[in-house]
Amino acid sequence: MAVPSEKTNIHTKIIGKNIIRYSSIESTNAAAKEIAQKGTVQDGTVILSKTQTKGRGRKDRKWFSPEGGLWFSVIIYPDLEPDRAMLVTMATSAAIVEGILRYCNKESQIKWPNDVLIDKKKVAGVLTELHAEKGRLEYMVVGVGVNVNNRLPEELHETATSIKREIDSEIETESLFKNILRVMDELYRTLIAGEYEEIRERWLAHTNMIGKKIKIHEFDSVRTGVVKGIDKSGGLLVDIDGKRTVILSGDIEIL
Repeated sequence: MAVPSEKTNIHTKIIGKNIIRYSSIESTNAAAKEIAQKGTVQDGTVILSKTQTKGRGRKDRKWFSPEGGLWFSVIIYPDLEPDRAMLVTMATSAAIVEGILRYCNKESQIKWPNDVLIDKKKVAGVLTELHAEKGRLEYMVVGVGVNVNNRLPEELHETATSIKREIDSEIETESLFKNILRVMDELYRTLIAGEYEEIRERWLAHTNMIGKKIKIHEFDSVRTGVVKGIDKSGGLLVDIDGKRTVILSGDIEIL
């Protein structure tokens, strides 16, 4: 069940001016896409739920979404070429890192393309979906999942973590949410102003991948290379067998 849209006092310009809250929902991204297709909500509208019963990440992987975490999606209508859509994921990842840092002074790092890690364990992820026609973005839905106070299944303890687990203290989820939205709003306005290099620099400031040897899992192939940077559209620059290659998709394993 949804709570009626609320006008917030987060003091943002676009992101989070309007928030629709649910106690439980199958997927905030699915709900956001349905709303976005109707074109009836303002740019930056947020769909937030206490739990998701069918939360998902990239490649339709299940995302465990119990109460105590932060699960939300943002509807945006950016004037942006589809091939620059990765910049939205980059801006959102940077916003999560900076929002956590502002709230509890805990450092985290970005792993391309959409993960946020603390001590090599996943604490948050971003799922960006878009609809484009005739080379123009119609809308984008940016899903965010953050493990905050929620417990994690035993089988995830080696690969995932929560903020509470890392700082050994209960988190005020609403305060963290507001901090992340404020940075998202700042970086979204930077993006739509065409300041793409600023997004790239903010992302690079929060990753430790540069210079690292990685495995790239793509479809049924695996390649190994060394990360050299990020190109202007958010592609990962990797030296593979002495040749500079742009990676646009795939699962990355840091060696």
